[in-house]
Amino acid sequence: EGPTSSSGRFTTRRSVRVHQLTVHGGLKPFSCGVCRKAFSQQSGLTAHLRTHSGERPHACEQCGHRFSSSSSLSVHRRVHTGEKAFSCDTCGRSFSVQKGNLKSHELVHTGNKPFSCTSCGRSFAAMRSLRDHRCVQKNHLVLYSL
Repeated sequence: EGPTSSSGRFTTRRSVRVHQLTVHGGLKPFSCGVCRKAFSQQSGLTAHLRTHSGERPHACEQCGHRFSSSSSLSVHRRVHTGEKAFSCDTCGRSFSVQKGNLKSHELVHTGNKPFSCTSCGRSFAAMRSLRDHRCVQKNHLVLYSL
């Protein structure tokens, strides 16, 4: 039976259904025997298992740094090339490492601060800023209780 999607990516109806269930339906049939973390694809589990074994089969040709996944190696290579693949449409600032860095940066322009401190109510644009705030608060509590 021929391709069953407009892109021709799938060769059987079954492969389309598996794709729909795992990628779009949230089904995660592959789970780690060590920590029980679940994955939608076998390749995700395989890469994850390396976090437990410490295996890092992918080496950077320039500096020798080793990675557990080929995608991590690809991201690392940008350190050497200077490529900054993710840029802000508002101000042009660019980021080489992760799309997540760009997403966090874009909150600066929207003014959206979705991360709130449950103790004082102060809000932050980035989770890391909230974490830093909590550390400062915790240290103040420790100092004042001495």
